[in-house]
Amino acid sequence: MSDTALLKEDLVPVTSTENVSAQQNSSKELVKDIEQHSSWSVASRLPVTVSTEIPLNVIKVQELLMLTTGQVFLSKWSDTEDVPLVINCMSLGWGEFEVVEQQLGIRLTRLA
Repeated sequence: MSDTALLKEDLVPVTSTENVSAQQNSSKELVKDIEQHSSWSVASRLPVTVSTEIPLNVIKVQELLMLTTGQVFLSKWSDTEDVPLVINCMSLGWGEFEVVEQQLGIRLTRLA
């Protein structure tokens, strides 16, 4: 791999199931190339924040001002749909919520 930055186009999800194997092989080669880059030892230790965002129903300012403790915000998200996982505004994949030892987590179900 050259000294160019990883492009967003390199992370476009594959929609065809017949291309999944080719994508996995390509991803493994890309990881090998990245790990051999002279900056990898420093870059691999950089922290990144993984986040998810679930859109909630729109409320009016008047309703916002009348909020009280205990009110529940409904979302348009189905409880059976996986939630998007994002790293620095870039799609990482999808996951499902899971409780582990009284902490809320997200199990990765598929990569973008």
